[in-house]
Amino acid sequence: MRARRTLPAWAFAVLALALVAGSGCYSKRFRTIEESIASLSRQADSLAAAHERTRSELDATRAELAQTVRSLRAGSETSVQEMGVRIEQLESRLEEQSQLLDELRQRARTRSLGLDSTAVGGSTTASPTPVPSGSAAGGATMTPPASGTAPPATAWSNSWAARAATATP
Repeated sequence: MRARRTLPAWAFAVLALALVAGSGCYSKRFRTIEESIASLSRQADSLAAAHERTRSELDATRAELAQTVRSLRAGSETSVQEMGVRIEQLESRLEEQSQLLDELRQRARTRSLGLDSTAVGGSTTASPTPVPSGSAAGGATMTPPASGTAPPATAWSNSWAARAATATP
């Protein structure tokens, strides 16, 4: 049989040195990659913590805004109801004032018709003939108002007279 040939010891030494030297180059790359991964991991952790803080602040702000919106809605509904009641009150007062104006117009129209009928029926020099008492319809005594007499004062006419007296042109 043939004898086995062995490598000299120096060849083993060269191979071992090449292995150590060659792997050293790769170990630097692996170390750099591991440091990059560790750095990225730290950045991801800090971003996750910041995200969690932001999320909790956002949730608290949302809850606060929801409460504010509910409060505003309740207040606006109350305001709308109060406004409706106030509008109804103003409408009823306006209706009352309109009725008073219509009544005053009717009185003025009646007076002007009464004055026109006495002026048309009589002469300018003659005085109107007095109406005997008890001769009005229904047996009521009717006397014409004295000339220059104002209609009876009402709260409405008093307030307008006061405003007209204090108004400056």
